Amino acid sequence: VFSSFKEVLEAIEKQFSQPHIIDERRKEHFIQEIMPNAPQLTHREGRMLERLGDLESALEKKGKRVKGTLKEDVDKFLWR
Repeated sequence: VFSSFKEVLEAIEKQFSQPHIIDERRKEHFIQEIMPNAPQLTHREGRMLERLGDLESALEKKGKRVKGTLKEDVDKFLWR
């Protein structure tokens, strides 16, 4: 009985599973509903983002990418 029930549930899941559609709906909801209603950044958060932008600019000017890191999760740079 249990194996028959399991097979029926698996068939239902195959028939009605739509993860890509659900993902699209969640993204659309986030863009249309959540982002426009997000609270303003605090002064501290804004400052943090400014500092990160400054760091990125300095890294592009003075940093040198270490070879072999192009496809790795984290880029590595030598600071000069």
